[in-house]
Amino acid sequence: MIEPKILFEDPSLIVIVKPAGISMHATNPGENEGTLVEWLSARYPNLETEFPKTGGEIWRPGIVHRLDKDTSGVVVIAKTAAALQNLQDQFRNRTTKKIYRALVAGETGEQGEFSGLISRSDTDPTKQQTRRLSFSWSKGTPKEAETTYERIAFNKNRGVSFVKLTPKTGRMHQLRVQLADAGWPILGDERYGNKLSQRLSQELGIQRQLLHAKKLSFNHPLTGERLSYTAEYPEDFRSVLEALSFPLEA
Repeated sequence: MIEPKILFEDPSLIVIVKPAGISMHATNPGENEGTLVEWLSARYPNLETEFPKTGGEIWRPGIVHRLDKDTSGVVVIAKTAAALQNLQDQFRNRTTKKIYRALVAGETGEQGEFSGLISRSDTDPTKQQTRRLSFSWSKGTPKEAETTYERIAFNKNRGVSFVKLTPKTGRMHQLRVQLADAGWPILGDERYGNKLSQRLSQELGIQRQLLHAKKLSFNHPLTGERLSYTAEYPEDFRSVLEALSFPLEA
C-alpha cells in the first residue's frame, strides 16, 4: 500500500494526500485491507474508542468526505467524534472549499458552470447520471449538483483541456459525470469515458482517471481558524502535464 502523505496533524484532525489506487473504506463490512481505513486504524489505535465499530456495518472512522479510489488529493479526517460532527456540518453547509484539477478530452469552454440533478443510473447502479438523461431512482430523489469550471490550458494537437473545477456540492462521481455529460470526459475514466478519451488515454499511457483534489479549505473545528492545504500533482499526473506542455504550477 502506498503511504498517504501527512500535511497537517493535531489532536482533532489529520490532513493527508490520498494516493490514487486506494479506496477510502471497505465496500463490505470487515473488508478494510488496502483501504485508507486500514492505514488509519493501524496508525491510530484509539479511533475505535472514538468511533466504535457496530456489527454488520462498514466502519468509517473519522471519514468526513470521500475521494474515488483512483482520484488523488487532499483529504481531511477527524480524530474525534466532536471534530467529525463539526467538519461534516461545514461540508453540509458549504463553508468548505474544494478545488480540483483534471485533464479532459476535447476543448472545453473558457469558463462555465454545471448545474442540475444527478441520480443513480437506471441501467447500472454503480454509475451516476444527469437528470436530463432517462433514469430511475429508488433511494430518494435526484440531488442537485453544482460545479464551476475554468480552462487553464488547451493542447490543440492532442485535443486535451486542462481544467480547474470547484464543486459547490459533493455528489458521488459529480465531476466525472458532469464533465462526461458535457462531452469532455476525464482522461483515463473507464466508467464515464467515450471513444475519444479512451484513444487519448491509450496514446498517453494513462492508467486511471486524471482527477486530482488540489486544494481544500475549511475552518478548524476547535479554533475556527481558516485552514488551507494543497497537494502536489502525483507523478503520473505530472508526467502527462509535461507531455502536453501544460503548466506544472497551475
